[in-house]
Amino acid sequence: MVIIPGWTLSWTSGEATPKTIVVPILDDASIEGNEAFIVRLSAPSGLVISGPTDTGVTIVDTEPGSVQFSAGSYSVGEEAGSTTITVTRVNAFAGAVSIRAVTNTNTATLNTDFGAVDITLNWANGEGGSKTFTVPIFEDSLIEGNEIANVSLINPGGGVSIAGPLTVSLTIVDNDHPPPGVISLPEVQVRVPEQSGVAPIRLTRTGGSYGVVSVRIDTNDIANQFATAGVDYVPVVNGTVTWGDGDAADKIFNITIINDSAAEGSELFQVRASNPTGGASLGSETSALIPIDDDDTLAVPSTPTGFSVSTGHGPSFLVYWNETTTTPGYYELDEDIPDPDYVAPDYTRYTIPAGTAGKTFTNKGSGSGEFDWWYRVRACNGQGQCSAWSANKLKIVCGSSGVCQ
Repeated sequence: MVIIPGWTLSWTSGEATPKTIVVPILDDASIEGNEAFIVRLSAPSGLVISGPTDTGVTIVDTEPGSVQFSAGSYSVGEEAGSTTITVTRVNAFAGAVSIRAVTNTNTATLNTDFGAVDITLNWANGEGGSKTFTVPIFEDSLIEGNEIANVSLINPGGGVSIAGPLTVSLTIVDNDHPPPGVISLPEVQVRVPEQSGVAPIRLTRTGGSYGVVSVRIDTNDIANQFATAGVDYVPVVNGTVTWGDGDAADKIFNITIINDSAAEGSELFQVRASNPTGGASLGSETSALIPIDDDDTLAVPSTPTGFSVSTGHGPSFLVYWNETTTTPGYYELDEDIPDPDYVAPDYTRYTIPAGTAGKTFTNKGSGSGEFDWWYRVRACNGQGQCSAWSANKLKIVCGSSGVCQ
């Protein structure tokens, strides 16, 4: 508080007339609200001061103040139907004032995206605070992106001024968008050499690219297909492939392949896509079998020994052999009739899995005559390399009586 020396009031002996002082008040154009100062009695001489020594004086601001938007910009969803705009009177409140609010086209279209507004907002003398008005918003099904309408304050009345921007933007957020697309994991993938160290799995996004989307990736072993998680490849659980907004490029998800020294032939494991996000859907192809080509050499198995036949059971017989000392991946058993040239169309090749050293044939006999059935066998490893054919070619004669021997 600043103390300004003022006046000396004097009374003669016996005088009791009230004394006055005049404090000049200076008018200005500043919008500053009501202000106050203190008049203080002090230094009495020949008398005492009874009652308070200070009194306050309030200078009432007579400026009408200003009006302004409550925000520098506004935003509303296209589906909202309307939005409320607020205008506030601030700083001083002397006199009745008014302001006119109007909407205008920017990138949004009047009466297509938003409605026309032309309204006058009024404040009474001494009234401050906020007034509101509503802008109609119209929804459509067009994919057009966000659009902007202008909202302006014009024609201030009662001496009020406009604080801040005269015009603000009203962004109408589009709720229509292109499709997010379809995610697929093509069934046909590349063969993976074991020594490559990685299986690149390709995924596609087609039919749209709106928004950020993703898909889950998992791997699993396939029964009787030999590849084992943690031994032949590093398993994936809840992996993720993501596309950004507008991105429709193919994505590669790499799965680590373990290069071992075991000669085991080609092996398979499965990759699956699931749980698309961001509104995307899955295509018809959601899984793929990934072949791992072994780079370790398998020994060529030896020719099976003990190649023979068991007959005496009417039209049925068993062709069998001894398991080879080198375990094969499978056996090939050739059958031919009526001579062993093993040439189509009267020639058949059977694939027999390892561990099954034989095959039973039934109903080879015929009542129409005698047939000679010829057989040979060889062993093959998992890389398609096979032993020599058995030296002895079995001949089974099935007569018209229906008995084979």
